[in-house]
Amino acid sequence: MSDYGSAGQSPSVTAGQSPHVTRSRSPAIGGGEELPAPQVRHETAEVPHVDGQEMEVSVVEKSKDHLKLKLSHVEASFANALRRVMISEVAMLAVDTVEVHLNDSVIHDEMLVHRVAMLPIQTFVTINNERVNLADRLVYPRDCNCGGYCEKCSVKFKIHVRCQEDQTRRTVTSFDMVNVHNGTDLINAHCQPVHHPHSKDTYPIVLVELAKGQTVEMLVLARKGIGKEHSKWNPTCTVAMQYVPEVTLNERAFADLAQSDKKRWVRFCPRKVYRFDPERNKVEVNPDNVNSCFFCDECTTGAALQQEPYSQFKGKRQLVAVRRKKDNNGRFEVFFTIETNGCMEPAEVLSEAWRVFYDKIVDSVTCLDAKLTKAGRTDEIINSKPRADGHSGSRQRSSSGGRSTSLGSSSAAGVSPAYSGASGSVVSAMTSNLASTVMDEDIPWN
Repeated sequence: MSDYGSAGQSPSVTAGQSPHVTRSRSPAIGGGEELPAPQVRHETAEVPHVDGQEMEVSVVEKSKDHLKLKLSHVEASFANALRRVMISEVAMLAVDTVEVHLNDSVIHDEMLVHRVAMLPIQTFVTINNERVNLADRLVYPRDCNCGGYCEKCSVKFKIHVRCQEDQTRRTVTSFDMVNVHNGTDLINAHCQPVHHPHSKDTYPIVLVELAKGQTVEMLVLARKGIGKEHSKWNPTCTVAMQYVPEVTLNERAFADLAQSDKKRWVRFCPRKVYRFDPERNKVEVNPDNVNSCFFCDECTTGAALQQEPYSQFKGKRQLVAVRRKKDNNGRFEVFFTIETNGCMEPAEVLSEAWRVFYDKIVDSVTCLDAKLTKAGRTDEIINSKPRADGHSGSRQRSSSGGRSTSLGSSSAAGVSPAYSGASGSVVSAMTSNLASTVMDEDIPWN
């Protein structure tokens, strides 16, 4: 049996490494005591920023595998930290071990293992109209004392396909990867490969083509992990953060340009952020495309602007100013785009990232309070706790279509609110806004 759980030992193509494949006969996953049912928590706390200004969240686009948000009044460092947590620290399931028992196809064992390892595995499954996180029910392989694999740390699949004599060829797809879990925890039996990673796909993922008489038989184990260990445990395809632009035109400077020069200047922008109004003989910001600006500086310091008549417009006479939009407190507005590989929905990735991020802040504040207590500076601990009037109460909220989420409030994280601190207040406020916006039942999936 070949195990790819250790760092640098993975069948994933992204790792750029060749896996070691052994041919062996493997016993079935052993039994074990039943794992406790996951505790689904819906409570979120509404806590404002320490300066009284809450982060605002609005949904721009939303589908089964794509989510675009607009975050207002947010620190750039905070938004980037959330992005990195989604990429590297959200637990999910991925193919970790492959045993090739028989392979008569034209593809070598190593290449076939690579292709199987790239199959996304469902981490959130729907059971009785509730979304259940299978990663929460499994332990990390390093924390399991089974010595191999068991139902506490693994989900077992099998691929056994033969191209019969009356067939010209047989296509092996993700449909042929069957869950053969036979343990006591029946929840794991609901885990399946993601057959359609994107909502527009209508055909399953192809693994290999078999000719007449050829056979493929493999044992596949999926285990829990995070992207920090290996990229195959990254639930996202893209997590992008884009600042909202603030474009200001210098109308006095444009008045000194001829109409033909204005039209030519408008064409400098590759995203068509600007447009020319011939009736008013003015250059305007195109409201439909302004948010597509990616700060390329072609309209401010591009090579074309070094020529006449544009080279004279410098300093205070610059034709346009493009800045990152800020509020009065210096916080930004950003677009957040999340795309997943199908193992979970984007809102669920965001939900899990919030929980991990909140726990990190709680741990940091708890450690800081312990150090302050040891140093005898308990007055600073009191000052770091959220004010009594900082809480605006809590509410129960169920998510759309039976979706369950734990968005990291103090009670949801299992940590006393006293240790949430000033930073914890900020996170709780943002958590509350995301709970009420991203998972809102009034916003249907496309």
